[in-house]
Amino acid sequence: MEEPSSKRPRNSLNREEVSIIHDGNHNNNQIVTLYNPPSSNNPNANTIIRTSSLASPTMKLSGHKGSIYTLAYDPPGETLCSGSFDSTCLLWNASGNCNNFNILSGHKNAILDCKFTNNGEKVITASADYNLGVYDVRTGERLKRFIGHEGIVNAVGVAKDASPCLAVSASDDRTCRMWDTRVRSEVGCLEDQFQVTAVAYSNDGLTVFSGGIDNCIHAWDVRQMKRTMTMKGHTGKTLLCNNDDVVKIASMSAANLINLSC
Repeated sequence: MEEPSSKRPRNSLNREEVSIIHDGNHNNNQIVTLYNPPSSNNPNANTIIRTSSLASPTMKLSGHKGSIYTLAYDPPGETLCSGSFDSTCLLWNASGNCNNFNILSGHKNAILDCKFTNNGEKVITASADYNLGVYDVRTGERLKRFIGHEGIVNAVGVAKDASPCLAVSASDDRTCRMWDTRVRSEVGCLEDQFQVTAVAYSNDGLTVFSGGIDNCIHAWDVRQMKRTMTMKGHTGKTLLCNNDDVVKIASMSAANLINLSC
């Protein structure tokens, strides 16, 4: 199984700063490092009082057997999920000693994206095996496998303020597909002309934003199932599509540019 060369970690993490490193002293394990950086506004770093809940300023979380492509916090910031080329996601406590308390398995290829539902009870994964998985955070059990894409699933998105049962995925098969964890099959399909590499819901779940190799961000009306807007500006394929506000969307492209659309 060859490692996809164009895949990448995509999540914007606003709790502790997170980086991914490879340490040859850890038997080729891939390591997630949690780091609480000192304030750049304080010239005397030695006098800084740490308020982090981590057991030490830098924590190395070792366990994956392949490159780590994606990271996600649950809504309260208490749990971290890491997705890897080794086809698994690991769940970690995001405080104290950052213990690994669950392994999410079942995919047959790399995990390229993962998201917690907005109630923090489930993790939804996107994989290069063309499928998505829905996992119970508490037990680690896979509750559902969403089948329907005909290409690599690059990204998954959930709505911040809508039903925790809703998710949307983006794929190399040139579609975004909408899912409901209460049913087995997709509940909607948005067809594009190009491979879709990034996707996000609006906070209210009524709009889907997608980005792909056409260098554009597209807005789709979920109720009418049609494209309502196209935003141009990138010079490379879109790798990240993150909606943290109802009227603003941030995107990043392979040309190393970050655009903010309003």
